[in-house]
Amino acid sequence: RQVGLLAILGVSEGYDATFTPAVVFALLFSLGAAAGPVQPIAAELAVEVSYPCDENAVEATQQLAGNLFSALLVPICQSAAAYDLQMPGRAMDIRGDTLVLLALVAATAVAFSSFDAPLERTRVDDEGAAAEL
Repeated sequence: RQVGLLAILGVSEGYDATFTPAVVFALLFSLGAAAGPVQPIAAELAVEVSYPCDENAVEATQQLAGNLFSALLVPICQSAAAYDLQMPGRAMDIRGDTLVLLALVAATAVAFSSFDAPLERTRVDDEGAAAEL
């Protein structure tokens, strides 16, 4: 769903399509609603797989790394914005920065859907609950 919403915005940007402000707001709001829960889920997952490390340290490290990655994406997207991908047989193109972000969203979706690490905190909690019985 996120990729679809981002694709609509990206293709319309490359195509110079003009959406009304209400449509742009609705698309951005929908994208935010779909992508917004990713950070808390990622934080919980990081805490689960890094147990017994301190939760606050794990979440702070994740936040710092995310901010650093975002800052590194700015010059990459600025460089990529100079390139246009022409669609064969169509009178449209997609800018390189849009392609970078689409690739990032797709890679993130693949990483989350194929992630299979042992959930250490849950395992310890389950063992503790079983021992109490």
